[in-house]
Amino acid sequence: MLNLIRFNPQAVTEAVQLAEQFLLLQQDVDGCWRDYQLEPGSSEAWTTATVLYSLTGSQPSSIPVPMVNAAIQALLDLQRPTGWGYNRHTATDGDSTAWACRALASLQALPGAFLAAILQNYIHENGSTRTFILQDRFGSWADHHADVQPMIGMALLKCYASAASKQTSTLTSLIFRMRNHCILSAGNELWTAFWWNSDAYAIAINLEFLQTSGGIPEAIRQNATLWLMQTNSPQSAFEAAQLLKIALLCGVDPDTTGNLAQYLLNTQLTDGSWASAEVLLVPVQFEQNQHSNEITNTYADTKRLMSTAMAITSLKTILAATKQLMN
Repeated sequence: MLNLIRFNPQAVTEAVQLAEQFLLLQQDVDGCWRDYQLEPGSSEAWTTATVLYSLTGSQPSSIPVPMVNAAIQALLDLQRPTGWGYNRHTATDGDSTAWACRALASLQALPGAFLAAILQNYIHENGSTRTFILQDRFGSWADHHADVQPMIGMALLKCYASAASKQTSTLTSLIFRMRNHCILSAGNELWTAFWWNSDAYAIAINLEFLQTSGGIPEAIRQNATLWLMQTNSPQSAFEAAQLLKIALLCGVDPDTTGNLAQYLLNTQLTDGSWASAEVLLVPVQFEQNQHSNEITNTYADTKRLMSTAMAITSLKTILAATKQLMN
């Protein structure tokens, strides 16, 4: 429960609005938000969907309708039969596809049943997932990853909310299997991130998926709370945003939650953004290369889009919690 005496919802609201204005100014003329500089170039669908969801997925939101429509059209233009990829030059992947489906389902831009069918390209019968479809081509990138499965699950839940009634039984069974796999894969050490150099992202999104799909089991909540209490101070706004979500989902003491929120308020830059963070990983794909010159590289969101979008999403979560507490 939040400490409303020392917590200032108005300051958070102002920070969110300033951050939204920053992101709006970063939108390209074709509707995309582009960031990162990997070997295939800048990201397109992935960051566009993530930023769009941070702006429109919950209130408050000040994004003008024409800019929403431009982002939707950009995602539709980038869509392929198996979903969306990092950009138009790369293969489709489960994470980019999940973010796109989550944003489009939230805005009811495409039918939920249609989007759910696309997501099923990345889900195995037992409820585990794969980030890329072709194992021979992508090696470890096509494995099950704890920082991707819950994102696919969250997208499916959005599809479930907007799907026709005849589709709901299928989706319910699928989400049930994904939820069970998520719980089993937590073990005693929770979840390990594959694509990020902080496990906080994987833990936060798994907890969010569990909470939204039926509730967080008490044993997992206790383990996550203990993990959070033993974690050092955040190394970036990106990580602080994940830690804040964990604190809110676990219902930890007000001081911890308030301190993490204040960290984000204190580190927001004057233009409304948060500093870029070198936290995105591009791991080695094939085991035989793990001892060669091919190493795992880390990348920063040079335009500060991902760090800002994550901070906005977490601060909106704390605003929603405050509003619920005051009602």
